[in-house]
Amino acid sequence: MASVDVTVVVLGAGPAGSVAAAELARAGLDVALVGPPPDATATDILVSKETAVYAGVDHRPLDLLELAFDRGRRTELTDTGLASCFHDHLVDTLMHKAENFGIARYTELGTAERVDDGWQVRVGDRTVRARHLIRATGASDDASLPAYAQRCAGWSSGDQVFLHLPAPSSTGPTGQPTPVRLTPSGIDGQATISVFGDSIETAFGLLVQSRPELAGLRPVGPVHSGTVRTGFTPSTGVQDGALVVGDALGVVNPFTGTGAGTAITTGKLAAAAIVEQATDPALSARTYLQLLNRDVLGHAGPPTQAARRYRLAWRVLADTSGMDHPFFAKGRKAILLPDGIRQLGERRRADAGVAVAPFLLATSEIAVAAVRREWPFVASLIRLETDADQHDVRPALLFAGAALASGKPPKSEWAGIAAAIELAMLGMLALTASEPSETLAGRGVDWPSATAVLAGDFLLAQAARLVARHEPELSGPFADWMADLVAIRARRISDPPDPAASVDFFGCLFEFPARIAAQLADCPEEVVTRLREFGNASGRVFIHVEDLLALHRKRTRLDATLDSLLATRLSSLPSLIPESDDRAASIEATTVASVRAYEDARLRVGEGLSKRVLHGFLDVLAAPSFARATHPSQETK
Repeated sequence: MASVDVTVVVLGAGPAGSVAAAELARAGLDVALVGPPPDATATDILVSKETAVYAGVDHRPLDLLELAFDRGRRTELTDTGLASCFHDHLVDTLMHKAENFGIARYTELGTAERVDDGWQVRVGDRTVRARHLIRATGASDDASLPAYAQRCAGWSSGDQVFLHLPAPSSTGPTGQPTPVRLTPSGIDGQATISVFGDSIETAFGLLVQSRPELAGLRPVGPVHSGTVRTGFTPSTGVQDGALVVGDALGVVNPFTGTGAGTAITTGKLAAAAIVEQATDPALSARTYLQLLNRDVLGHAGPPTQAARRYRLAWRVLADTSGMDHPFFAKGRKAILLPDGIRQLGERRRADAGVAVAPFLLATSEIAVAAVRREWPFVASLIRLETDADQHDVRPALLFAGAALASGKPPKSEWAGIAAAIELAMLGMLALTASEPSETLAGRGVDWPSATAVLAGDFLLAQAARLVARHEPELSGPFADWMADLVAIRARRISDPPDPAASVDFFGCLFEFPARIAAQLADCPEEVVTRLREFGNASGRVFIHVEDLLALHRKRTRLDATLDSLLATRLSSLPSLIPESDDRAASIEATTVASVRAYEDARLRVGEGLSKRVLHGFLDVLAAPSFARATHPSQETK
């Protein structure tokens, strides 16, 4: 029997396995890719633009997602960062990328067994021996669900995905969503119907029920079937010493049926772990688990526990579908678009510099770890707000810039208090959505308000826990900050409301990170005061620029429309009459207020790297066009 020795064997030649093999070979390791190509599937799949670009496949950008629920409830998500591509093209392209690195390729099925010095894989009449094993064999266990897809013709959708989310089929703890999706094809007039947990016939009926004009759809290809798995937990990433990647991990989104992008990510992470620890499989396994915990969210636990969380999230999605409050708008994106988070909108990155980049990453990891087990979708929301590639207006950057005023970078142990501040600010935003909804009167549980209160209280509790663990001496100032925010919130929701309360609310939100960082860094009292004033002015800039974006009918950083900002009293505008003259007057007045706050903030910071970071933070806060308009000669260094 012929034998081959390599460093890594990858079992499974789908997207995740092909990517893992290519990344390993690119790093110079000997790799064998074992397994037949996936079954040919002439359908369209939904991925993020980022995934399509990485794979190098032709794709169709899809910037609108229409979401429909039972009883005619629906909503839309814009700037989704999604795209469609041909399934077979994605698989073939990734396979060719791997083969171009000269890997050993075996197209038969293989079986693996442990041996003293690693793994032995039998492929036909050959034996492949390796130190490391990556399993990319797909979803095939008892927790998997059937999935179906079929190409159809007769729909001209433009750049819109249509997603119908009926109520989970069971009212018990095992019930979970069965999404029905219509994904536009790269071929004009065609699209793919896909569903899991149900049949194509049922999926077609639900689509027509939601949109009668879809009754003209006609099949142009066979029904393709497979299995999917949800309920990802990082601990399943290593099984008997092998690194598990792709669909076998349960990384499919239960609300959209998408998972190709996350599967590819797991393949890249497994390869990175082995490259880092090529001589020690045990260390590479631990590294892989750490990377999964850091970079792949959606942690939902065992199937029964996952189903409970999925059902609650579905209920919140359905009952808040007509609500534009920022917490719910951001929550929809966090739940439905995990593959496309990095593509949501065009954000400008502040110049954080190498001095604070590790601090920001540590802050994100602590914040996510604090909530992901109990509220996995809130963890996705935090990642949306604190993505390591988008250091724009996050409080941790303000904290780090203020700490730099001492002349030294922020200490790594301060990441815990910075994470607490970010959780607390998101919690306070959630609680601003907790006023009872009149539209749900008489329908039993007010899920929007209940969810806002539960999420807000949970985030504040986790924030307080982090403060007590990392900086217990700051528990008093932290509690005082929360009390101040609550008092301002009471003014904001009073009847009649205090017009200045919303401005004061955001000023208070932003001043604390700057003040407490300066105090931790032992800055002189005068510097602490000036940085506190800088934070307050930054909060005023934030809310005024939000209003300006909304007045110009652009998407805001809070993912809010003008109507929702006014309705939730998160606006500096006391009211707005929708005539053009009043809108123009509001734009002029808000611009003046924002310029004043911007100028005030710039006067408050000192010198050196602290000034550079804080001015960069402020310029991104104010938006690049606004910064250039007010200071055309002062670009962020």
